[in-house]
Amino acid sequence: DTKKALEGADVTYTTGDSTKLPLDPVEPYTPPAPQPCAPGALVITQAVMDAAIQGTNASLVISQPGTTVCFTEDVVAHLRDSNPMQNVTNAFAITVRADNVRIDLNGHKLSIPGSVLPVEYVAVAIANFDGHGLKVENGIIEGIAGDNSGRFLNGIAIGGHPLTYASWGGTTVGHIIRNVYLKDISGTALYIQNATENYIYDNEIHGGVFSVRLNGVSDSYVQDNDIVCRSDISADTRGIYVVNGQRVRVERYAKGNTISNCLDGIYLAGGSELTVYKNAVLNAYQSPTTSAMIVVNNVTGVNVDNNYMQDGEDGIRTHGAVLGSGSQYVNNSFCRIQPYFATNFMPGVPWNVLVKNNVDVCGGGTPPTN
Repeated sequence: DTKKALEGADVTYTTGDSTKLPLDPVEPYTPPAPQPCAPGALVITQAVMDAAIQGTNASLVISQPGTTVCFTEDVVAHLRDSNPMQNVTNAFAITVRADNVRIDLNGHKLSIPGSVLPVEYVAVAIANFDGHGLKVENGIIEGIAGDNSGRFLNGIAIGGHPLTYASWGGTTVGHIIRNVYLKDISGTALYIQNATENYIYDNEIHGGVFSVRLNGVSDSYVQDNDIVCRSDISADTRGIYVVNGQRVRVERYAKGNTISNCLDGIYLAGGSELTVYKNAVLNAYQSPTTSAMIVVNNVTGVNVDNNYMQDGEDGIRTHGAVLGSGSQYVNNSFCRIQPYFATNFMPGVPWNVLVKNNVDVCGGGTPPTN
């Protein structure tokens, strides 16, 4: 079941293909049919979750390496609303403190209600502090609808705090997040910090402040996810946000990532050897801050290739020393985007950058070239 992700690490693409692929429709998420839990699995029911979350700072803690966690019904984690003893500013439904833990939602839903959560309360559905090889798959993690941006309900956090970005430990390796619907998350739907060899694919993410945020990750792949930023919260939203990444690929494996309704669709902040390949970024909304489809900020060796951008303000916005050796912005399509590039590629500056074969597929202008 990891075949696709592992093969994705070895895919090589030939640049120069200016033929644009049609947009794949965003399909409603359908959870897989529940299956019998494997022998020896830790079976999760509502009763098991209720028993684990008792008193201050309580959580369902996984401390045995190699544990498979298997849900057999929809479960609500009453982190605060029905548990007056848990009057804390941080609360985690499931805490992972072991290697090679698999959390199989098994076609079911893990929900965090928030009707009486105080402002500045930080809740996380699944928090992995220091375990290697976490795998989460096959179901729904749900927060709350409506403008709850101050409550910071978060989906999955690996290696660090999703609001303060404080590290929870050293570098971890080998996490897989696949076939998960992260729904109505007001904070960060998926947060990974100081980890390498991460595979994030085939998820549907309905995120708030950040749908996917990767801090200090390396050798990682974000493939074929459907991301829709929430429009019912007051915070600015970003689809895929990579901070100080090394060799991170945001790319198409089968159908590409589709990111829509975000202030910034894909944002790269620092790092090197980053690839944005064959994604669709749509409907960047307007706010007091100008929106952008793809932002590249102080990144060296970036490859932005064969992406489709439609209906927004800035197409590709660049900041700082963004054009390191080997960087290229090629074969991208724009539709109803102005300007195509928010930073001019100034002639005569030795930035060693290739800008080529970018096209306006809806008419009305010609993107720059060098």
